[in-house]
Amino acid sequence: MPVTEFTKADHPVTFASRALKQRVVMEAGHPMRNSWGDKIGDTVGHTLEFVDGRFVAETEEEIAYLRGRIATPGGPEIWELGKTHAPDSKATIQQIASLAAKGDTAELHRLRSQEVSEWQRQDVLDTLDAVLEVHGEPVEDHEPAPAPEPVAAKVIEADDPEPENQAVAAMKDVPWQQLKQFASQQGINTHGKKRDEIEAELADLQPAGVEG
Repeated sequence: MPVTEFTKADHPVTFASRALKQRVVMEAGHPMRNSWGDKIGDTVGHTLEFVDGRFVAETEEEIAYLRGRIATPGGPEIWELGKTHAPDSKATIQQIASLAAKGDTAELHRLRSQEVSEWQRQDVLDTLDAVLEVHGEPVEDHEPAPAPEPVAAKVIEADDPEPENQAVAAMKDVPWQQLKQFASQQGINTHGKKRDEIEAELADLQPAGVEG
């Protein structure tokens, strides 16, 4: 049996870890000896096992221990779910760089989904989006983006004095993801292109029902 006596908490607390599988040793096992000094066994100790990045602490001692580890510099990157204070993003960005170097896009996508559901740290999300874009896997948001407005058809009319310039100006107000989605629907390859390049190609399209 562990040396520490445990008291069941009134409310379990869930902790999260960046690592999917992590073992936090709360109490190490110790050798047991008889009165002559001979080893006769070991105490069991107590280890907290994170599975799929989660551990549910059900005793007051486990909760207090993990909260203490969170507050200790250099400890494992764990945090208490439901707390408003997000962990420092520096370690996460280092993890992203390591995954990018290995080309592990599946783990990058998983990490982004976790970030969206828990912390929404903008610097982390921006880094993930940029890395996934470089690897040719642009991010699709969990909620479908609103259908893009028909930019060219909406702003170019037959009696406009400068239809191309008006089209380009109107496209400046369209969100980036919507603009890329609309361009793809028009048969434009958006991969690796900048916004102004896509806008220029859209402006060159001849909208239906408009005479040149």
